[in-house]
Amino acid sequence: MPIGYRIFKYGEVLLNYAGAKYGLDATIATKQLNLLRKRVGMPEFTVNLRFTGLKRIP
Repeated sequence: MPIGYRIFKYGEVLLNYAGAKYGLDATIATKQLNLLRKRVGMPEFTVNLRFTGLKRIP
């Protein structure tokens, strides 16, 4: 393998994307997280819409 190439696993790419998206605009990349969770047999990730940050919405 030539020097200068990096190998990324698909799961790592999905997590990097989700982390960057959250850092950019504080939204959760549920589609990418669910793609990764499905690959390992975990249930889908859901967002509790009753809470935003630390402030509760009635």
